[in-house]
Amino acid sequence: MAIITVENFELEIKGVGDGLQFKSVDLPAYKTDVQHGDALMSGAKGSVRQTLTKKREAAVQITLVTLASGDAKSTSSLMRKWLLQCMPKAEDGGGFPTSARMAEGVIKSYNSAGEMVDSWKMSGVWICKYQIGKLSADGGLLEETFTLQVDQFDPA
Repeated sequence: MAIITVENFELEIKGVGDGLQFKSVDLPAYKTDVQHGDALMSGAKGSVRQTLTKKREAAVQITLVTLASGDAKSTSSLMRKWLLQCMPKAEDGGGFPTSARMAEGVIKSYNSAGEMVDSWKMSGVWICKYQIGKLSADGGLLEETFTLQVDQFDPA
């Protein structure tokens, strides 16, 4: 069994930015929602999955952590701009237009030789949660956490 180490990764979200820099990305654990069994009843690439419960599977969430920055071209600023587009107008947001909530993207991981180890495609992506890190005077870096709701998440 070969051990795969990830030295670097990149995240691209169409309409938000390419090569976004994150401290960490927590990929979702996949769990099939079934009754009386442990496998899908049917499913094919590009089709709607069917389970024995006769209900649609829940969308997955991906948690991203980045360092806070005021630079207009930073990942932090680009993500906060997208967050505002995803918020309702009643909360001074962009009103959640289709373009903001139906983004597509890809996550790629690389080994120490710069070779791509794996990649995942995402569609129907939007920011569903934002959290700012602990404010402290100890000299630590301020982190921002964005949680993405992803309707479709598949190996590329």
